[in-house]
Amino acid sequence: LSGFDTVTVGVRRSKGKLPPYFNEVWTFDELDALLPQADVVVGCLPNTPGTTGLLTETRLRRMKQDALLVNVGRGTLLSTAELAAVLADGHLSGAVLDVCDTEPLPPSSPLWGMENVLLTPHVSGRGFGHDKGTEQLIWEIVMDNLARYLEGKKLRHIVDMNRGY
Repeated sequence: LSGFDTVTVGVRRSKGKLPPYFNEVWTFDELDALLPQADVVVGCLPNTPGTTGLLTETRLRRMKQDALLVNVGRGTLLSTAELAAVLADGHLSGAVLDVCDTEPLPPSSPLWGMENVLLTPHVSGRGFGHDKGTEQLIWEIVMDNLARYLEGKKLRHIVDMNRGY
């Protein structure tokens, strides 16, 4: 988003090195103070015990009334029922959801009928069949790790089971 002259603030487990294209990075402990400042909140977090239910109804209501919520990470970040209640009350300008806590989203969900909600079928990621560059990168990682495995070398891109990603 930095290309659109925005101030991009990240939130993660620990501060660490500032990632490219971010103006600031804070920790989850500071989320409640940051939410009221954001015009757009983008959820692109993994599904871990620390991120499940992170955006509670209380936190959604801490956001500006005209803020936009985008979730392209994991549906477990928030309850779609709580989000629907917040939106029905006129809080938040809208939501863009590529993921939901239940997939597929049940036909009975009020989100389907809300004009300020855009639902996509869990396709925000660019993987096989969507982007040749991403496909090539995936194959390079797989082939590199296969060669490393056959040579008895340490593999790259290993999931840290304690972190959950």
